[in-house]
Amino acid sequence: MLSHAARQGYLLRPRCRGCGREALFVARDLMVMYVTDRRIDSVRFHCQQCDGRDHEIRLVHPDELFEREYVVWRPAIVKGKQKA
Repeated sequence: MLSHAARQGYLLRPRCRGCGREALFVARDLMVMYVTDRRIDSVRFHCQQCDGRDHEIRLVHPDELFEREYVVWRPAIVKGKQKA
């Protein structure tokens, strides 16, 4: 569950099945986006590179990352004009 991952300090690493692009998100940040707790595999992502929506999601603890520095994306709700 997303709440368990957030409490343990995990990151989510979605990988786009279309193009292979990966990103990192802090589980705690994603909890703010959703009103209710949810399973990790029900969190949806949208690939900026290929417009894909089919992702494989892995949980990663920051201690397991091999990169010395890494970029963590922060989710945001953006409200705009609705199309008619």
